[in-house]
Amino acid sequence: MNSIVSPSRDRVLARQVVVRRLLALDEPGKLASVHVRIAADTAGVCVRTVWRWLAVARASGCAETTSLRRGGFAFTNELWAQLSDLGGNVAALHRQLHVPYMAPAMSEIGLGRGGGFPVWGRALA
Repeated sequence: MNSIVSPSRDRVLARQVVVRRLLALDEPGKLASVHVRIAADTAGVCVRTVWRWLAVARASGCAETTSLRRGGFAFTNELWAQLSDLGGNVAALHRQLHVPYMAPAMSEIGLGRGGGFPVWGRALA
């Protein structure tokens, strides 16, 4: 089975590592701005982004991201394998996973019969 590497998954893992390390420094009160700057540079994000990550982690008490942006969609390892089996065809995966009983609820929120295909595209970006 071929494995597809997910850049978005790499970003999530980088975020988790950065937040855990900085929270470990924050507990004894040794966290400084220089630590955040180094972590931001290492993760390839803005310093302000790292401060936001820390604020969310402090408020939730958890380094892992629990909410998805824009009501998004996250790919599991099983979905990546299924997508690989379909030759990377996201539309085919969407058709395969589309659940008919969800159609009325999706039309109520304006997603129509397609069921939010743009969300799938953003999940791959």
